[in-house]
Amino acid sequence: MRIGILGGSFNPPHDGHVAAAKAVLRARLVDEVWVMPCWRQAGKKLAPFRTRMEMARIAFGGIRGVRVSDFEEKYNRTGKTIETIRALKRSYPRTAFSWIIGSDLLNSLNSWDEAAALKKSLDFVVVKRGKMPAKKLAANFVVLDAKTPDVSSTEIRRKLAKAGRGARVRGVSAGVLSRWLGFANGKRAS
Repeated sequence: MRIGILGGSFNPPHDGHVAAAKAVLRARLVDEVWVMPCWRQAGKKLAPFRTRMEMARIAFGGIRGVRVSDFEEKYNRTGKTIETIRALKRSYPRTAFSWIIGSDLLNSLNSWDEAAALKKSLDFVVVKRGKMPAKKLAANFVVLDAKTPDVSSTEIRRKLAKAGRGARVRGVSAGVLSRWLGFANGKRAS
């Protein structure tokens, strides 16, 4: 079985994440995509894990071949991607894993904890987002030229903070938007 891990903060998940998962499946680079919200991310203030899981389930719900996983809650509370990969390989020794990233993350990949070990430990599927960085990629990096919406969680949060509940925000589903606003207005996930 070939599993693509779409990891991230999903703070909140948006249409670009959904399009990336669908594109990787359509390209048949993996058999399934596991959407995996991180437990924590250094230097980033995140909505509670359960809230982000709930939003991910709303965003990716009903997409054949996609599963939302709470793996990091159970097996990796460090927030280090390499630890997630090690735990996945221990838990699923017969599974081939790929890590799905947007091309916008390529320039920061070397700053991830144990980046050299991470890059050697599995294949990467790089979904083009805007302009690709001009760098030669290793053989275990596959670039997927897919049409994905130009949207970011940071921009969504910024617009919502500025405009509040009545904001019209493109690139995020109504269900995710409603859950995010509930969180932002002090309602915690149970």
